[in-house]
Parts: sequence; structure tokens; C-alpha cells
Amino acid sequence: MNSFVNDIFERIAAEASRLAHYNKRSTITSREIQTAVLTKDSVTVSVDAVVYYRVSNAVVSVANVENAHHSTRLLAQTTLRNMLGTKNLHEILGDRESISNIMQV
Repeated sequence: MNSFVNDIFERIAAEASRLAHYNKRSTITSREIQTAVLTKDSVTVSVDAVVYYRVSNAVVSVANVENAHHSTRLLAQTTLRNMLGTKNLHEILGDRESISNIMQV
């Protein structure tokens, strides 16, 4: 059993190392997201967004998350939905710049 666990960790470490050495330059990835949001004033709004992100630690990304791209997309969707749900339709339409600044991390 112990050798099995060690073998798995060695494979994960090898894959993470390969990913870390594969791309030395900074790569920014983008994903499109679409979601429906219920606003504060009970209006359903369909929202499209593009998420740009960069993996800063390939080892942590491979070892801790099963599918980093999908997880990032879900996190962005949830954050956008939660943030827009606290605003009414007038605030969403009139203050896009502020929403964009809030969403940037």
C-alpha cells in the first residue's frame, strides 16, 4: 500500500515538473463564460464574460486541483453571479467599469 501511494506521488511530481519546465514563459489563458443571474430587483439577466488567467504554480495546480481550467471557470461564474446578484438592473447596466474592476484579482 505504501509503495502504491509513493508511486502515485512520484507520478504527480513528475507530471508537475514536466509542466513547470514545459513552459517557462508566462502564458495567459482565456475562457468564455455564460450564466444567468437573478438581480436584486428580481430580473433575470443573461451575462457573457471572458476570463483571463495565468497559472502561477504548476505543481500546486496539478497536485491540488483535478481540472484547473474547469475549476477556474466555475469560480469565475460563481463570483460573477454572486456579485451581480447584489445589484439591481440599473446598477448593472450603468456601472460596467466598476463591476469589471471588482472582478479583477
